[in-house]
Amino acid sequence: MNKNFKFKDLSGPDQKQTWWDNELAEVKNVYKLPGYNCPANIASGFRRNPRHAVDLGMNVGCFSVYASPFFENVYAYEACSVTHEIAKENLKTHNIKNVKSYNMAAHATSDQELLIYKHSSNLSGDTSLINSDQHADDALERVATISLEDIYKHNEIDYIDYLKVDIEGSEYNFLMNKDLSKINYMVMEEHSGYLTPKMLSDLHDYLDKFFNLVGWTDNRVISFYETKNYKNLSNAKKSG
Repeated sequence: MNKNFKFKDLSGPDQKQTWWDNELAEVKNVYKLPGYNCPANIASGFRRNPRHAVDLGMNVGCFSVYASPFFENVYAYEACSVTHEIAKENLKTHNIKNVKSYNMAAHATSDQELLIYKHSSNLSGDTSLINSDQHADDALERVATISLEDIYKHNEIDYIDYLKVDIEGSEYNFLMNKDLSKINYMVMEEHSGYLTPKMLSDLHDYLDKFFNLVGWTDNRVISFYETKNYKNLSNAKKSG
């Protein structure tokens, strides 16, 4: 394993700036925020004053910076230590005070130490916990995992107003068989290159228990979900 690795899109100042500009534009385009840049026919607005956003797959911090003005707090998780360090630099550069970031990987269970693999593209956004044919056993480092249940505990919250999920195939393990009733909106990038058609079908069926699918962006890769159940919202207003 090699923690002194460099990604093609982060290999120098010019490359870092180009990646930041491109990624920020992409984030604003696909991760729509209700009441701000989301068409009303997709989602008219949050069901309470939005307090908590969770950014899974932080990369260099573009979503966290973009979302920070609209939430009291953003809790961001990035599995790769190199991109997490750059994300922290970007938060400082943009004077962002309400984002708490963690070098951890979203997974089904907490407190595992799992390997991260570099993709053959050598791009920072393509690292994954899943060792596919395109990763060629190129393990970069180990990372501690955190589950959805422990994200609530870790940040002392009981409701997530907006959950962004871009975790390179780990979305199946992270979401399946979990209580998703305390999430207002979830926007998720699906990674069919890592998940079988049956896994994706099973995940869609499971999400349908908790959410209405209200739209797709980015050529049907990123799905936008709104909760079906607001029974937890009154308690969340008091304590979340």
